[in-house]
Formats: sequence, C-alpha cells, structure tokens
Amino acid sequence: LPGALIEEYRRALEVFPDHETALAGLSEALLAAGALSDADEVSGRAVGKRPDSARARLVRGKVFAAQKKLDEARGEWIAARKLAPDSPYGKEADKLLKEK
Repeated sequence: LPGALIEEYRRALEVFPDHETALAGLSEALLAAGALSDADEVSGRAVGKRPDSARARLVRGKVFAAQKKLDEARGEWIAARKLAPDSPYGKEADKLLKEK
C-alpha cells in the first residue's frame, strides 16, 4: 500500500509542489516503504516550506529517529509539541518524546 500512496502524493505534488499535507504524507509513505533517503529529502522540504507545521515537524522527527538521529528527532518533536500541543500531531510528538 505505501507504493500506491507514494504515487498519489507524487501526482498531487506535480500540481501543488509546496502542498504541506502532500509533502508530509509522502514523507510518511516513503518512511513506511523503507526509503529513508527519499523520506529525509521530502520531510526536509516539508519543514523548509512550513516550519510552523506540527505535522511536518512530527514526520521529520520520525525520519530522524529511523536514521538513529535521536537528538535531531527529539528537537523536531519538541517543536511539533510546542507548535500545536493539543493537536493530534502535538500529542503524538509528546508521546514519542516520552518513549525515546
């Protein structure tokens, strides 16, 4: 299923190249598919385009964690929690911070 999602997000980004939801979704799909290098590039783009997005920060942190870059992951999760503490993304970031 990640392969189909990857293609859908890539098509969406052809039309809307800076769409934060599509960038974050593509990052998550790439991560699920084990494409860490691509997930790193896309999640970096997502945060670069929308540094105020809790979702982009959460996903970027997950990519860093998968790369065993736990300090960087924690930094992104702290940012996500600070940006939107009551959102699902902020709450997930808080949970990940307590686990790692």
